[in-house]
Amino acid sequence: VERDVYLKNMWNILDLTIVVAGWLGQIMTGFINVSFLRFFRIARLARALRVFIAFRELYLLLAGFLSALRTIAWGTAMMFGMLLLWGILFVEFVHPINSGITYEDCERCGRGLSDVQSAVMTLFQTVIAGDSWGAINVPVLEQAPWTAGLIVTATVTISL
Repeated sequence: VERDVYLKNMWNILDLTIVVAGWLGQIMTGFINVSFLRFFRIARLARALRVFIAFRELYLLLAGFLSALRTIAWGTAMMFGMLLLWGILFVEFVHPINSGITYEDCERCGRGLSDVQSAVMTLFQTVIAGDSWGAINVPVLEQAPWTAGLIVTATVTISL
């Protein structure tokens, strides 16, 4: 009925792609591994997005959500950039102090700042997740009080 107008609608193209992928999956099953075509079955869920177009309020809600996702992605990238920066500084300045401390209750604490990856993971664990902040920081502060400025500044700039 629609003839050439049919392929101008993106939803119709999605439906056609799903049907063709299903046919190919049935035809080619005995010849080659077609497990990659299962992705197109999941694409059927995208048809539910038609509801968002039908109701203006839902469309505006989805558009606002997608707009906020862009900002959240940039904020996350900035946060991990700060974690990386402070991780490098902690390896250079705090690790020599931390490696001289013996930890009895924590097996990871002695190596928590030994390399940049461990330092970033430790900072993520303590600042963002809020898990066992004092396990490494308190013994380091007792050993070298001058690190308080470094630790507080790192905590404030990462958590902002």
